[in-house]
Amino acid sequence: MVGGPIGNTKNNKLVKLKKLGIEQHAFEDYLEHLSEGYVRGSWFYVNKEHNFYLIADSMEKYIKENPADFSPIKVKVALNKGYKKWEKVVNNSADGTDQKPNTASLNMLMRNKYGWDKKAEERTIQICCSDVNEAYAKGNIKQPD
Repeated sequence: MVGGPIGNTKNNKLVKLKKLGIEQHAFEDYLEHLSEGYVRGSWFYVNKEHNFYLIADSMEKYIKENPADFSPIKVKVALNKGYKKWEKVVNNSADGTDQKPNTASLNMLMRNKYGWDKKAEERTIQICCSDVNEAYAKGNIKQPD
C-alpha cells in the first residue's frame, strides 16, 4: 500500500490509509464527490481523528495500485453519474424546463470540464506496401470483385 501524502505522519513515518482503517470511507467520499459532478482535482479528504489529509492525486494512486480495494469500475460509474448530472442541466436549459438558464456559465463549464469544444484527434494508420502485399499473399486480404 502506498504511504499517505507528505504531512500525514505519525512518529515521523508516513501513515498509510489502510493502516488507519479509513480507506473505504475515503474511497466512498471520493465516489460521492465524482458522482455529484465535481472534478477529481477539487476533492480532498480530512480525517481529524487521525489527523489525516488526502487529495485526489493520492487517491488516484491508491486506486491504480490497489484495484482490488478500490474498484476502478466504481470510479467510472461515479464519473458517469456526474457527467449525467451536468448533461441533465444542459438538456433542461435546451428544452425550456429551466426557464432562466445561465447559458454562458453552462457553456464554459461543459467546455472546460468535458472538452465539448475540442475536436477529436484524427488518427491515421500507416500501412506499408510490403505489409499489404504480404497480407494478399497469405490470403488475409482479398481483392474486391
